Amino acid sequence: MAGERLGRIVFRNTQEDHLEITIDLIFIGYQPKRGIEYCGLWQDRREDYRCPFTVSTEGHVDFGTGYDDADRYYQTDMLEKALSVGQRIAWSGNEDNGEYAVISMTPLI
Repeated sequence: MAGERLGRIVFRNTQEDHLEITIDLIFIGYQPKRGIEYCGLWQDRREDYRCPFTVSTEGHVDFGTGYDDADRYYQTDMLEKALSVGQRIAWSGNEDNGEYAVISMTPLI
């Protein structure tokens, strides 16, 4: 586990600044560690919506059984990028494609 660290990352939608994603990731350097399923929270701060999700080892996002297929599954490339403040990631679903940028990175332990 040498060189691994845990961090909380907050992403904000680049077009709609009230949409945010918060996720805790294990890092090796600035790269999220692969091979682990992560949990996160998608938020609409304007409408006060909070939706937990998981990210699979391949970057598949699943909001869980409370959603139908059109709203349940998304894809992201956040696990493929070296993350730093300002780095952009893709976040795409059925017809919902967005780009989010890292706005904060907080070490947790």
